[in-house]
Amino acid sequence: VAQVAPGREQLASAGVTWEEARRYCEAVGTRLPTEAEWELAARGTARRLYPWGNEPPSCSSAIFGRQVDHSCWLGNLSDAAPVGSAPGDVTPEGVFDLGGNVSEWTADASGDRPTCNGPCVDPTITEGAARVVRGGSWSSYSSGLRAAARFTLEPTSARTSLGFRCAR
Repeated sequence: VAQVAPGREQLASAGVTWEEARRYCEAVGTRLPTEAEWELAARGTARRLYPWGNEPPSCSSAIFGRQVDHSCWLGNLSDAAPVGSAPGDVTPEGVFDLGGNVSEWTADASGDRPTCNGPCVDPTITEGAARVVRGGSWSSYSSGLRAAARFTLEPTSARTSLGFRCAR
């Protein structure tokens, strides 16, 4: 298991490939969440537009848009923020940073999105190199913070705006 750089202990985990994230979760007895699990955590059974509810994000409530010329630019290069530091980016169930801060790897390969007309069910995908990423990040536009937003990346990608969380 990799060591955390001094001074970064409270920051979101970022800058790792899909395999590094998967291996870390495995080493601590957990796993990456499936895309359906991630979406259920972000949208809840109420099917919220954003993890916190149906109101769009603001620069003071979520961590997004912090690149040059984006809406929440702070005047310096941004990075991941301490987990839980965005007062509005918390689900009613108490899960932090599903809207912004860093986007997150899921266990799933690219393909159809999960079916969520009731309980979320992951599609059966056994092939495919690209992996599904969920959630917005400090570098995203506000549309990337929607709970249903998703994109795919090659599993060898590593970005300061891309991280992970583990599931049980």
